[in-house]
Amino acid sequence: PALTCPAPADPPSSAIPSTVEPSARTTALGIALEGGSAGAGQVNAGIGDSTAFGTGDRVAIAVFGWACGAALLLLTRPRLVADAGGVRVRNVGGWRHLPWGVVRAVRLDEGAPWLVLHLHDDETVSALAVQGSDGERARQAAAGVAALHRAHGAPAA
Repeated sequence: PALTCPAPADPPSSAIPSTVEPSARTTALGIALEGGSAGAGQVNAGIGDSTAFGTGDRVAIAVFGWACGAALLLLTRPRLVADAGGVRVRNVGGWRHLPWGVVRAVRLDEGAPWLVLHLHDDETVSALAVQGSDGERARQAAAGVAALHRAHGAPAA
């Protein structure tokens, strides 16, 4: 079943989030992965000389861990900034500004991984900053963005 994200009543403008970012757990996972891999590169888990980690092995494990951690930290880049002029979405790549007039619907379907903006030209824009797995936090953010859309969006044609 689809959840179209209408708030029961339009919240006051002070209750509408202007910026939504991913939760801190994504950042913590990236840092833990980086630290864990760097630490694993320093451990000599081998028995005898034939399986011992050499200096090159340790450096390679540490570099691999840092690369994986940096890739995971890219997931902390998404942002969603909504105001009276429209909505700006930054996913992993870059920013995209959408005036409310081009947004047809704001949806966070039940079980969906993230918020989706449906545009008038049948295009969709995913907003990775509003993760469905964040539960109530995601529903409140989606309701706030939907309320701004209702307040400032052009009437559907």
